[in-house]
Amino acid sequence: MAGDDEAGPAVTADAGVALAAVDAAAVDAAPPPVPGPAAALALADHVRLAASRATFAQLAAASGGRYRYVQSIRSWTGVAADTSIWVVGGRVVRRSFRVWRGDGRHQKVFAAWTERGRQVGRHRDDGDRAVTMEALYDECERTINSVHHVDGLRFVLGFDDRGLLATCTTEHKDCSDPCPQGAQIGLIEFEAAP
Repeated sequence: MAGDDEAGPAVTADAGVALAAVDAAAVDAAPPPVPGPAAALALADHVRLAASRATFAQLAAASGGRYRYVQSIRSWTGVAADTSIWVVGGRVVRRSFRVWRGDGRHQKVFAAWTERGRQVGRHRDDGDRAVTMEALYDECERTINSVHHVDGLRFVLGFDDRGLLATCTTEHKDCSDPCPQGAQIGLIEFEAAP
């Protein structure tokens, strides 16, 4: 073919620009390197998170993109807060929140609300943000890139029995009350595909 040589086909100026754009996108998609000895820890966490994300994607696809997850936090005082998020087709369609204390049989609810449809996100001061699990996986990826080289931070990455993301948090090592920042997922349920 005209323009071919041992190095491969000739690249036109337009094709070269397109290839440069693809290469730039690949670089943007790749996690930034983590400096120093923490690189091995970060790489292992990236591998575990990628496997979990793949499992989640399979289960979400099998359910037609319909699922619910619950983020929970508990204090040493016994007070707990739960935010439930319902997702359909990649969109958050419902969010509920409650703050409570007690055990399974005796609970005192201090605050509770539910948002549906266009109301989702209305309560800006309470509850976890109305985001999809895919967004939580993205946030966890960014957290991995930033925490392994920070002194004084504890990083926790955990998965449930199915391998789905359960915990991706950071907290200061000297914090006495549970004060994690990030995802603490107590439940992920998939609905049957319609």
